[in-house]
Amino acid sequence: MQMNMFQNKVDNIREVVKDLLFHNVYLRDSDDKLVARIWKKECDNMDCYDVIGLLNVGKLSQYKTISRQRRLLQKKYPELRGSLYQERRKLQNPVKEDIANFEGNGGII
Repeated sequence: MQMNMFQNKVDNIREVVKDLLFHNVYLRDSDDKLVARIWKKECDNMDCYDVIGLLNVGKLSQYKTISRQRRLLQKKYPELRGSLYQERRKLQNPVKEDIANFEGNGGII
């Protein structure tokens, strides 16, 4: 029963993340902004002490769960990727070549 409740919460977070990424391009490149948006919705009109209390007792969606769902969704739906993804991809091959061609690394790499 507890596992089922956890799965339902993860499924709900997945849908929230998907909707936010689809409608808010600026959230696609920043887990911090995405988490802040979700926590703001979950906390509604609470003051900071109430929010800290919820965070301490695990009543807010976990940062790592939100982040993981964003990564999974962006892998499944490439159109939900941010512009930084393409920039990093452009830099990937030169870095791979540098690592592959690096000699005398003493077995570190």
